[in-house]
Amino acid sequence: MSSTVQEELTKRTINNLAELIQRAELGDGLAQCTIRMERLTTPTAHIFTPSVKARQILRCWASAAGSTGDKTVAVPESTPGAGACAVDPNGNIEFAAADAVTVAEVLYIPVEGETITETIPVTAGGIAVFNNSRQAAQILTATLVAPAATPGAKTPVARGTAAAAVGAGGCSVNDTGLGIEFLPAEAGVACTANVTYIAFPGVGTGTQDGFQARLEAEVTPV
Repeated sequence: MSSTVQEELTKRTINNLAELIQRAELGDGLAQCTIRMERLTTPTAHIFTPSVKARQILRCWASAAGSTGDKTVAVPESTPGAGACAVDPNGNIEFAAADAVTVAEVLYIPVEGETITETIPVTAGGIAVFNNSRQAAQILTATLVAPAATPGAKTPVARGTAAAAVGAGGCSVNDTGLGIEFLPAEAGVACTANVTYIAFPGVGTGTQDGFQARLEAEVTPV
């Protein structure tokens, strides 16, 4: 009778421990799924870079700032107002400039998924689709390549922002997460883009399943 990786791992005596750890890709899973608590210092333009990209802030305390104390957690990828913080479109931790936060203690959930780097075709209208039906959980970098009208690195903005509104030098993941949009005038012609992103677990070809799905995979007990 089969059981799951999780069930086998919880047994007191395990004869195939090494195999189960490999099946679960335990190291990746723990790194990506463990809630993290970090003390962040030295921001750049009121934005802090955590050790791994953040998906959601759970709690944040500004311990050194013009305005110290608990910060209200704003909607991810929104611009935080006074007394608030938010995950920015790059997975970093952002505060209002006026709060002048220089040290922050942040409890957050990291982004889960594999980091993929690939070249994808871009239409003259600035629309690009990730290879192999993959979906982006988080854009890390995106660069338009010549003969694009304005080649070079683009800044990720909030997901779902319309292509015509991403602004000069911007890009955004579309509503489905299956593609990325650039300002049409910056693409100008059919071209390509080099992108690095965290792929949504288990979506498309060649992406790693989420950690919980790996734990729930069936195995034959020894």
